[in-house]
Amino acid sequence: MPSFYVKVKGVREVEAALDAVAKRMDVAMARVAIKSAQIIEKKAKQEFRGDSSQPPQPPQPTRRTGNLRNSIHSDGPNSEGNSTYSAKVGPTLIYGRRVELGYEGGGRGRGHAPTRKFPYMAPAYEKSRDEITSLYQSEVRKAVMG
Repeated sequence: MPSFYVKVKGVREVEAALDAVAKRMDVAMARVAIKSAQIIEKKAKQEFRGDSSQPPQPPQPTRRTGNLRNSIHSDGPNSEGNSTYSAKVGPTLIYGRRVELGYEGGGRGRGHAPTRKFPYMAPAYEKSRDEITSLYQSEVRKAVMG
């Protein structure tokens, strides 16, 4: 029966190259997380209209004082291990959720009156998806190619 002898060279070099790609990918994923949040933040701020004289279609929140709009911030990246990163984006003012989702009411007083919803975060996310996908693809390509 014939026998074969196989000699493989460069295993250490391949391992080193793969380690370098993994490190670049880790940096790229952190960059994608924060840049994605910043893209959504920018688009969320653009959802506010400055003039209340004309009702927009679909309904948008009106920028009266600018406090809610200015409270929208992104934060991150936060490492979750294994090259997994997250970033947060949203308003810091307590009534931000009420503006986004509306409120059915209940209780007494002005603070409990029903309010119509004026989404600004969800539309911003939807409008950001293509840009975030392109960002992700670009960062992965750069990390892999070195």
